[in-house]
Amino acid sequence: MFRVLIIILSCFLVSSSLHSQAKIFSGIVKDSLSGESLIGANCALDNGQGVATNNYGFFSIRCDAESEIIFSYVGYHSK
Repeated sequence: MFRVLIIILSCFLVSSSLHSQAKIFSGIVKDSLSGESLIGANCALDNGQGVATNNYGFFSIRCDAESEIIFSYVGYHSK
């Protein structure tokens, strides 16, 4: 009985830790018409955390799977 309880408890702890793990999401922000990289574009999560793209339009941000990322740039509509 004790062994079964340990196994069940271990499975619960492993599944709860896997569910809440953050992943790194990265990419390049480009203009849809010209294909040029957007330098300094803002990439913000719905919790307020954010980053800006580098000189090549690249960004990398740690977030949960349920997070929403909002991209914005001066002169463009946010998406």
